[in-house]
Amino acid sequence: MRNDTLIDETKSRPAGPVRSALCYTQELYPFDALFSPILCGGLSLKNRIIAIPPVKLYGEKPEEFALSAAAGGVGLICIDSGFDFKLCDGVHAHGGRIFAMLTPDKPLSAGFRQIRPAVRSKLLCRQALDAVKIGCDGLCLDLRDVEHDQAVVLTRSVRRAVGADAPLMCRVSVSYSYADLVTAGADMLSIEPCAKNAPWLRQPTEAMPAGCFLEYSRCAKSSVSVPVAACGKLGYPDVAEAALREGMCDMVILQRTLLADPEWCGKAQSGTVDDIIPYINPLGRLLVDLRTKSETRKHIAVIGGGVSGMSFALCAANRGHNVDLYESGSKLGGRLIAEARPSFKADTLSYRHWLILKLCRAKNVQIFPNSYVDAAGLSGSGYNAIVFANGSRLPPLPDISGWGDIPFVPLWVLASTAGELQELGGKRIAVLGGGKSGCECALWLKSEEKAAKVTLIENGCEIMRNSTFFEREWFKKVLKTQGVELMTAAEPLRISEGCLLLKQSCCAALGTAHSSDTFIRSIDCDLIVLAQEEFADKAQFIQAQSAPSAARLYCLAGSHYPCGIIGASRAAYELAQMI
Repeated sequence: MRNDTLIDETKSRPAGPVRSALCYTQELYPFDALFSPILCGGLSLKNRIIAIPPVKLYGEKPEEFALSAAAGGVGLICIDSGFDFKLCDGVHAHGGRIFAMLTPDKPLSAGFRQIRPAVRSKLLCRQALDAVKIGCDGLCLDLRDVEHDQAVVLTRSVRRAVGADAPLMCRVSVSYSYADLVTAGADMLSIEPCAKNAPWLRQPTEAMPAGCFLEYSRCAKSSVSVPVAACGKLGYPDVAEAALREGMCDMVILQRTLLADPEWCGKAQSGTVDDIIPYINPLGRLLVDLRTKSETRKHIAVIGGGVSGMSFALCAANRGHNVDLYESGSKLGGRLIAEARPSFKADTLSYRHWLILKLCRAKNVQIFPNSYVDAAGLSGSGYNAIVFANGSRLPPLPDISGWGDIPFVPLWVLASTAGELQELGGKRIAVLGGGKSGCECALWLKSEEKAAKVTLIENGCEIMRNSTFFEREWFKKVLKTQGVELMTAAEPLRISEGCLLLKQSCCAALGTAHSSDTFIRSIDCDLIVLAQEEFADKAQFIQAQSAPSAARLYCLAGSHYPCGIIGASRAAYELAQMI
């Protein structure tokens, strides 16, 4: 299969429309609005992009994030720690501007909240003056968790302290009277839905639509004359450009997007949108430090073209090795193909497309689809190393009475063949497994496939235990809104007369205090979907170890969870760095 064919087939979902379903498109290129200058107070910014570090940075300091963003072409960086003369000079050297982000409740301990408002205001003003003295171009007040009246007082106090020349940006909640803040001295507003009673909105999940908070900034623009910045999944150039052209905001805030790819601005401005590394990992970049070269160039065979095999091949190629990638099927991606089946999984689809694109463009990578090989078949080919990336396999089927009386299917098989093998609409479906993939499957079945009833069954006390708090809370709310029944602390017992019988903890079912009591519940269902923890498929690797081989053999175990992109990618990266 030609490389361009491999690339083109990733642009649409299985059984989906012909039109591209990717997020990272460039239909509106050149992005003239996104890269046009703008004034904040009396300060000129070279483009409409604001970089703000996420609340938690793993393995990276805020000042490193700021310098990477500035080097990548961001016009304005707001940072809440680590700013000093050196950092300010570094940002300015790249033509960017830097604002010191001040949070009223952050500088001191919890007792700071009991300090009188006048003292709190004085402390904040002192910080603002210090930031301006060390070279910050302006200030950003994080007032999202401050009551409206107090926010106005703090804004007015800081404005008086620093004078009229220092630009002042305010990050505020959607419940504010925006005109009051502008009157108090704000030169720019950032509208963010961070109300304390809606924690699921603090960090948008992949399932939330692109530009999910643009309506808030549009409403704010109608009441104020200063620039208004928007946030919420605006890391897709076409989406950000359209928001600016349509007057829904004046600037866009990027956070984790720039963790995934600090060079986002340069790639968008040059029109190489395909090269943008899609944001898929809430903890930062997946395949970091790709340019670390190996001292000895090796010839490596990779068996398996799923996310593990592709990630390893890309990392190894970037280290200077020659890599041959063998895939038994006609398409690269393995279970990523099924993972990208729901329409709200466009980021996953884009990530698979990016991996294939980079592999096809790498001069030292050869791709062999429709090629089933093993170590014996590769003997004599001159390989220094053979990497088995066979992915994962399903665990044994549940050992319960009557299993098989109700049709069952693994999650990835269902997603790959939806619309081909059976009609899902109108069916009563039970999903076994409350991890991220199980929750996404339940949402897809109910919202897109129009299943009559969907029951999500998890044997633990909490769904999505390995996901972030924000993602978990959002899924809880959305699944409930969609009518998906959540059953935690539940264990299948048997199948009888078309019903799945479960043993469930009383406290989980009734929401009562802790109790060891359980009772039996019956679920009517026409189909059971298996979305449970899986096992690494090491069979081919173990078989190869029993035969002599001139090549070093490595096993790249698959993730324990269906379509576990993060775990598989990290394992691939670590192995590539070792070889």
